[in-house]
Amino acid sequence: MVLMGYVVMFCQNHIAKEYIIMKYDFLKQKFVYESANKTPDQNKVELDAMQMTAVLQPTFTVTDDHIEGTRTSALIFTPTVSEAWTVDDLIDKYAVAFVSTDTATFSAHKIGDNDATSLTIDATYGDATLLAACDRVVIFDSWVDALESCTFEAKDDSVDVTGDLAVSGSIDIQGAAGLTFSNDETITNDVNGEVLVTGNIAATGSADIRGAGGIIMENDDTITNTVAGTIVVTGSLDVTVGLDVQGGDITLENDEIISNGTNGQIDAVGNFGVKPGTTGAWVTKISETTATLSGATTDIDVDVPTGAVLIGTQLRVDTLIASGDGATSWEALYKTGATQAITTAQAFTKNTKVNTPFDANAATAITSNVTKITINPNSNTFSAGVIRAITYYQEFEAMNDAA
Repeated sequence: MVLMGYVVMFCQNHIAKEYIIMKYDFLKQKFVYESANKTPDQNKVELDAMQMTAVLQPTFTVTDDHIEGTRTSALIFTPTVSEAWTVDDLIDKYAVAFVSTDTATFSAHKIGDNDATSLTIDATYGDATLLAACDRVVIFDSWVDALESCTFEAKDDSVDVTGDLAVSGSIDIQGAAGLTFSNDETITNDVNGEVLVTGNIAATGSADIRGAGGIIMENDDTITNTVAGTIVVTGSLDVTVGLDVQGGDITLENDEIISNGTNGQIDAVGNFGVKPGTTGAWVTKISETTATLSGATTDIDVDVPTGAVLIGTQLRVDTLIASGDGATSWEALYKTGATQAITTAQAFTKNTKVNTPFDANAATAITSNVTKITINPNSNTFSAGVIRAITYYQEFEAMNDAA
C-alpha cells in the first residue's frame, strides 16, 4: 500500500524487507529493515501494493513522552535536561522532531549515534535534517510504533482509489468539492439537505427515493409518491416506446379513466372523441341518470341533445318496483326527440336489466328534440322503485373559429 504524504509500503515477498517512504519524497528516501529486525507488529497488516494512493497530512497524537531541547545543528538534537541514556543506547531507534505548537509539521529520522548529552540522526534514512526550530523529539523503538502514534488525514482534498475500497463505518466528506470520479463527474452537498450529482446515474439495483419531494427533473417537473400506491408526474409524459400498464387504470386530466379490466377490451370512462382533422370531432357520449317511479308514468331525464345520433340504452332496476293497485310489469320508450320502444313486460325485481340498441331501420336515429325515456306500468300506477338508464349517442364537436 502506497500512501503519498507519510507513506507505508508492506512488501509481502520472502526477501523480507519493508520500506517506509517518508513525507512527500515519493520513493526517494526510505527506511530499510533487515528481516532480523522485523516484529509481529510490523507484520500485522497485509495489503496489496498500489491499492490506494493519497496525499496525507499526519499529526502525532502521542507526544506525552517527548523530550524538550534544542536543534543544535542540522543533525544534532540536545535535550534541555540531561536524559538517562547511555552512550550508543539510541542507535537504530527512531526519532520524530517537531515544534511544540505544531504536531502536524515534523521530521522523521533513524538515530545514527548518541552520546550522554545529545543524539545524532543518520542523514541517509528518512529526512536528511532535523526540522528547523524543532524543540521536541519523541523516540520510538520501531517505526511502526511511531506510525501507531500518528493520525492521518487527506491533504489537499485528494484521495485516489485504484482498487476496491471497503468501508465498514461511515465516510464523512467535509469539503465543498465533494466526491470527484475518474471522468470528473461529482457528488456535492453545497446546500444542506440536497445532494447534487453531475452526470448520469445508472442503477443496476433499485433506487429508493424516501423524500416527499420525489425526483426533480431538469425543468423542475417532478415524479412523486406522496400517496401510497400512486405516482404523480407533473408535466407531459412522452413515451417513445411501448407503455405497459400492468395494474390499475390510467386516469386522465379531468379524472376520466382508461382501463383494461376485461382481457381484450379497453374501457373508457367519459366521452370518447375521434379528432382526425385539425379541429372539430365526432364524439361518442353517454348520459347516465336514475328516476324514482310513481304514478301512471315516470320520465328519466337522459336529455340526449337535438341532432344527436342515438346508439342504444341500458336499463337496470336499482330498487324493487312496487304498485299499490295491481301493476305487475313495466315498459320503456324514447320520448319527444325520438319515437321507439326500448322494452316491454319487464319484471319489478331488483337487478332486472335491459340492453337495447336503437333500431335505425325502424325509425330515424337522429333526435329532433331533447330526448328522454318514459317508464310506464302495464296497468294502473307505480308506488315505489328506482330505475337507472345509460343512453349512448354520438354528436359533432364544434369546429374552432378560423384564425
